[in-house]
Amino acid sequence: MRPKPALLTRSSKRCVRDSCASAETTASWNPAKVSPAFSERFTQKVGSPPMEYLIAWRMALAKDLLQRERPPLETVAAAIGYQSASAFSTAFRRQVGRPPSAFARRAAA
Repeated sequence: MRPKPALLTRSSKRCVRDSCASAETTASWNPAKVSPAFSERFTQKVGSPPMEYLIAWRMALAKDLLQRERPPLETVAAAIGYQSASAFSTAFRRQVGRPPSAFARRAAA
C-alpha cells in the first residue's frame, strides 16, 4: 500500500519550502535499522512500511523539484538523500515509470 498522496503533497511542499529535503535530513533516518515493533506500528498508522514510505516521500520531493525548477539530476539526487544521480535515476524510473529527465520535460510542456 502506498502513502496517501495528499499527505505526501503537503509534506513535500513544506519540506521543500523549509529546505528539510537535504541529504543530511533524509539520510539521517535509516528504516532498515528500526525495530520490528516500530516497523509494524508505522505500517499500521501510515499504511505502508517505513522503507516504502521513505522512497515514495523522496520521489514526491523529486517530482516537485523537477516540476518547479528543473535542476541538474545530481542536485535533485543530493537534495533527497541519494549519493549518486545514477542511483536516484534508477529509483525514480522504478517508482514513477519514466526517467527523471522525461518526467521534467513532460511537466514543462
